[in-house]
Amino acid sequence: MDETIDPEENFDETSSEPAPQVEQFSEAAANTVASQGDIYMTNSAAVVVQAAGDVSLESSATLAVMSGGDASISNGFSPVVVAGDDLDLADSAALSIISGGNTTANQSFVGVLITEEATIAEGSQVLLNTPQAIAFGAAFGAVFALFSWLFRRRGNR
Repeated sequence: MDETIDPEENFDETSSEPAPQVEQFSEAAANTVASQGDIYMTNSAAVVVQAAGDVSLESSATLAVMSGGDASISNGFSPVVVAGDDLDLADSAALSIISGGNTTANQSFVGVLITEEATIAEGSQVLLNTPQAIAFGAAFGAVFALFSWLFRRRGNR
């Protein structure tokens, strides 16, 4: 599981443009999976999945997904998901999601959801949406600042 998969950019010798990359993994385990293109994982596990393009996980688990494009997770789990564009969850779970586009959740669980637009289907559960997450963060910051001030003041006596 100490394997790092980081494909180098492939250049076509007749062109200065990089060739499009699509990395596919099935029934594999890796520490880090990174690509300048798209990543498709099936029945696999990885600590970190990072792609400049789209990411698709089917029956897979990761600790973090970072996608520059769309992301799709079906029958999977990832505590942290960051998608540059749209995100689709189906029968999956994620603790925190940040998405630049539309997030669709079907029969899924999401802890904190920060997105432009969300479509939450029946059978899905979201603990904190964007406004609730902002309010929680502001309240936590205010309480932390108050306690820091009180303990600093108490220590100077």
